[in-house]
Amino acid sequence: MGDRPKAGLQATSLHTSLLQEVLGSNASASLLYNYGRSFNGFAVELTKDEMLRVSAMKGVVSVFPRGKKQLHTTRSWDFMGFPQQLNRTTVESDIIIGVLDTGIWPDSDSFSDIGFGPPPIKWKGTCQTSNFTCNNLHLMQGISINSFDLKNVSYPMIYGGDAANTTGGFTGSTSRYCGEDSLDPTLVNNKIVLCDTLNSGKPALLAGAAGILMQDGGDKDVAHSFPLPASYLSLNDGSSISIYINTTGNPSATILRSNEATDTLAPYVASFSSRGPNPITRDILKPDLTAPGVDILAAWSPLSSVSEMKEDIRRVPYNIVSGTSMACPHVAGVAAYIKSNHPSWSPAAIKSALMTTASPMSITTSPDAEFAFGAGHINPTKAVNPGLVYDANQLDYMMFLCGQGYSTTLLQLVTGDTSNCSGATNGTVWDLNLPSFALSTLPSQSVSRNFSRTVTNVGLPICTYNATILAPNTLNIHVEPSVLTFSSIGQKLSFVLMVQGTTGSASLVWNDGMHQVKSPIVVYAST
Repeated sequence: MGDRPKAGLQATSLHTSLLQEVLGSNASASLLYNYGRSFNGFAVELTKDEMLRVSAMKGVVSVFPRGKKQLHTTRSWDFMGFPQQLNRTTVESDIIIGVLDTGIWPDSDSFSDIGFGPPPIKWKGTCQTSNFTCNNLHLMQGISINSFDLKNVSYPMIYGGDAANTTGGFTGSTSRYCGEDSLDPTLVNNKIVLCDTLNSGKPALLAGAAGILMQDGGDKDVAHSFPLPASYLSLNDGSSISIYINTTGNPSATILRSNEATDTLAPYVASFSSRGPNPITRDILKPDLTAPGVDILAAWSPLSSVSEMKEDIRRVPYNIVSGTSMACPHVAGVAAYIKSNHPSWSPAAIKSALMTTASPMSITTSPDAEFAFGAGHINPTKAVNPGLVYDANQLDYMMFLCGQGYSTTLLQLVTGDTSNCSGATNGTVWDLNLPSFALSTLPSQSVSRNFSRTVTNVGLPICTYNATILAPNTLNIHVEPSVLTFSSIGQKLSFVLMVQGTTGSASLVWNDGMHQVKSPIVVYAST
């Protein structure tokens, strides 16, 4: 098992040729399966003697017996409660997902259309190809994301503060952070350097270090990629290493490969993720909801290195990545799943379904509460059958923009038509038909506000929903009417949510015995 077969080489012929040296004409019959997309390997029936002969062959990295394996990490869809064996309808087709992002590599296996039929008739795009060459591109054979391994070899250690580049004007008080040009190459060459803060690792690499240890009090809830063997330590661990360096005549160490670990507290919002409140329109709750976006194994362009530094020569088809660009594909996939089951639903209806069915999250691990996780964590299986949706159309958003002070000129730049703003078209932010409620107030000041909402029945044809409010003592919240009775699918009914009090987090739940349509309510002090 090793790197993928090179361009032009078929995995089957390559593996058969190798096995013929051991099995002769029986090679093809013994070969069970070929792997040639994400890695180079095969499954084959062998005797113990044949296995030993194959394992000794040049080019064979490893041979191991068949067995049931546990995934080292979480699979996103299973983590979200959306397994592959879920019962599905037969109408899941003809949904087109557009990817708007930078750094897309179209040739990645992640975008392969093998197994898909032709584009639907409504497809209006074109397939474009071009010939190009990659400048300064080095493909390293057999490289993986965490390929750095010092192979248990110990290297001398040095503290960055003791390796100042004095000729460059640096002292130990600055070189301790291992910043650009601060390290003396003659002192750190082929050594493991201890630094007093997290950094890119590039300065240590350029100075010739064998590895880098970084200590600080920052959050350790996201993986980092470095261009050399590295470890990111807590202050306590860093202090122990510092004591070792200072009390040992010839300190040495090695850096081992990372081991996967299960985070039993997940899901929670990572430290680097943006928080609310909404800085532009403070009475609209943001974010809407959360989705997996940390340490995702994602397609990666071979034009960029693993650490995104030009000094890093590793090139891989997949990388460990974190951020909005990782969470968005999960949401887009779930939205496409909902759209395939409900082709007539608007984007607002799909958003409502995602938010009102989201799984609750803990304020213990995400203390910023709704300003960190919005309505909660995305739940695909519930989102396809939300019961009620808060729908909105172009007119609703146009009235909202007019109420926010948009002129007719600005509005037309957004809509692309002849829409206009007037007193009759001005709407308020509190009446925009969103599946959440937010209200800003001054510190220690009580506030009172009514929110108008309309829900559309997408559940049972005949059903009755009862409203339940969960709120702290600081808030007094009522719903009028508190009971909604529907007689058909698609029927719309309206209600008013009345909020009075100081600050706090609450929720509104519409329940018909089968569906729980939950909306967050947040009243907060705006500074």
